[in-house]
Amino acid sequence: MPTAILYDFGIYFVAYLRGAGASTIFTAELISDYIQVLIFYTRIAVQGVRLVMMLGLFANCHEFVMFFSIPQKAFISSEYF
Repeated sequence: MPTAILYDFGIYFVAYLRGAGASTIFTAELISDYIQVLIFYTRIAVQGVRLVMMLGLFANCHEFVMFFSIPQKAFISSEYF
């Protein structure tokens, strides 16, 4: 959503993000808004890295289970447990 806001509103996106600033210093508010946008995109990047790591772990575990052919009785959620 912030990407769409940045695209639609251009440089005026800071007024849309938080509305009126808490302080009267424009530079402080502008820097604060830019930091918040940077933090948002950092969080998105971290989530992407987490998803890639989970996919890699799933692929490795799946290969381990298929390679060693672990019997169904070994799994807790199986019918044989």
